[in-house]
Amino acid sequence: MKIINYLCLGLMLFIVALQLQPAKVHAESSNCEATPGPGVDLSGCYLAGADLRGVDLTGANLTGANLTDANLTNANLANANLSGANLTRATLTSQGMGIANLFNANLTNANLTGANLTGANLGKANLTGANLAGANVTNVHWYDTTCPNGTVVSVPCVIPLAATATKTTTATKTATATKTVTNTATATNSKTATKTATITATATNSKTATITATATNTKTATNTATATNTKTATKTATATKTATATTTNTNTPTITNTMTPTKTRTNTPTPQSFILRKAAVGNLFVIGILQNGTLVSWGINQPGMNQSVIPATYKGMQFIDVAASIATVYVLRADGNLYA
Repeated sequence: MKIINYLCLGLMLFIVALQLQPAKVHAESSNCEATPGPGVDLSGCYLAGADLRGVDLTGANLTGANLTDANLTNANLANANLSGANLTRATLTSQGMGIANLFNANLTNANLTGANLTGANLGKANLTGANLAGANVTNVHWYDTTCPNGTVVSVPCVIPLAATATKTTTATKTATATKTVTNTATATNSKTATKTATITATATNSKTATITATATNTKTATNTATATNTKTATKTATATKTATATTTNTNTPTITNTMTPTKTRTNTPTPQSFILRKAAVGNLFVIGILQNGTLVSWGINQPGMNQSVIPATYKGMQFIDVAASIATVYVLRADGNLYA
């Protein structure tokens, strides 16, 4: 009997223990501890505020993951599955989101500036308030997609162009030179009134008393005229310097015709009577008579010994015969004179 009582008591305690055991919460699957990388399975994981900048998540499974406020700048999400993921306020300025699956993803207020979304699936995605400026949405699949302005479309949302920053620096320098020339001419006419009384007393031996009274009236009038001529020259130089950063691509075909003047000097021999009639040989030189009777010579030219030069005295003379020794030349002129 006691054994039955003990068994009943133990069963009651076991039931009470089960009732007092705390309820289990839904725990994340063990795959959430995996290191983010290509093909990783992080489906349903809590990754809010995660820093995933530059991480290669090619082909990763992020279905239903919580990526609120996550930073995915320059992360490679090509072919990644982000369907049903919460990407509220996430930063997705990435060039590698091509063919990503964002079906039914929540992208409210997400930053997709300049993102490459080529071929991505945005069906039923919520892009309310998202920044898509400059994003590449070529071949993106749109179906019941909520655009940033809140409209639901099945055609491409209106994507604003990327903002362009232009910086202009203007420096203005003004120099003012003022020159004033003043010419003042003063003309003075003076009139003076003078009254002079002169009394002269002269005593002579003839006892003659002479009294001379001279009255002089002088009037002086003074008129003063002042003419003032003022010339003011003002020179103002204003230099304005504006620096503007402008990128210009210019393709300019250039055709160049070049003409080069060439100075050419041509020596054309003129037929003359250079037929040698007679020649004589001396020491290191030859003296000859041409067909026209003039002299010609060949030889070495050394200081004080120009053996190939005919003296100016004999140029133009007509000779009929010539002879030579070691250092002397004898020529016979047509009139019979002999020169050595």
